[in-house]
Formats: sequence, structure tokens, C-alpha cells
Amino acid sequence: MMGISTASAAQLQVHHRLIQHGPYAVVRHPMYLAYWIVLAGLAVVYRTWTPLVVLVLMVSSLSERARREDQVLEAAFGEAWRKYAERVPMFTPRKK
Repeated sequence: MMGISTASAAQLQVHHRLIQHGPYAVVRHPMYLAYWIVLAGLAVVYRTWTPLVVLVLMVSSLSERARREDQVLEAAFGEAWRKYAERVPMFTPRKK
């Protein structure tokens, strides 16, 4: 429930909830992981360096944004967030 923003701060919406089901039960930032998979797929399909450059830039920028989002969510949800973050990785799914 993060809004689209060009600011460096991550802001929660008014009635934000901590979602822990669906793709958020597998990784904490599924949308960012999906962007990276799509860019990697484009690089394989088109065999050009452009998607790879964009991928490197996106991994860097979205990793930093994910860290900021995690800080905001921890401040908002406290212990519930910490338990969730211990159980669910940021980007790389774990085997159960």
C-alpha cells in the first residue's frame, strides 16, 4: 500500500495494514523482484546490454527504497513487523 513517489521517504497510506499473505508470504518486496525478473528476461530475449544496465540501476535503487520502506513499516507496526521480517526474506524466496 505504498504510494508512488519520487521522494526519498516512503510514506504509508492512511489506513495502511501489514499484509502477510499472497506474494507477501514469500518475499517482502514481490513487486521489485518482479521488475528484476522481467528485466533479466528482456536481456535474455533481446540479447542486448540495455536491459542489463537498467537491471543494475533498478537493483541498486529499488534495494535502497526497500530498506527505507522496511524502516517505515517497522516504525509503524513494531513487533508485528519484526516477526514478519524474521520469517519472510526481502527478495529471495526460501525453501520451507
